Amino acid sequence: DATNVLIDSGKVDKNRICIYGHSYGGYAALMGAAREPGLYQCAIGSMGVYNLPMMFEEGSIHELVNGVAYLKNVLGNNLADQQSRSPAFNADKIKADVLLIHGNQDERVPMEQVESMREAFDKIGKDYQWLELEKEGHGIRDPKNKVKNYKTVLEFLDKNIGAKRSSTGQ
Repeated sequence: DATNVLIDSGKVDKNRICIYGHSYGGYAALMGAAREPGLYQCAIGSMGVYNLPMMFEEGSIHELVNGVAYLKNVLGNNLADQQSRSPAFNADKIKADVLLIHGNQDERVPMEQVESMREAFDKIGKDYQWLELEKEGHGIRDPKNKVKNYKTVLEFLDKNIGAKRSSTGQ
């Protein structure tokens, strides 16, 4: 809603909107692109959860003492509902260009999550950009990986919503 208000006010160019998030924000970015397929020119998911049912099997939350109870409370028990709220089960609705970023040693949100998203895109023939960060967990600590991440993000943004793509020339 806030994005649409800014577009309607003329403060932002509707052709230069990207959604980007990390962890839950990675989930929100891809789910936002699925729910509003005409709004975003690009979406960046960094170390996000893309397959809610998988949370009960992979990652570190379900292994905690009250982890499964927490997941049931937050995600519910209805598989169809979990799937309807999972980007990997809604890949066909995402029209924006996508960049997926993930640390290959992430235990909180393991590689199986991003692989689920990649497989969903591969299944429908959707192109996406991929950045796997070596020896990174659920964040980016190595300075070289930080530089690599930021360069990739900036290049992706420039390609998708940079000045060359502006409809107003700004």
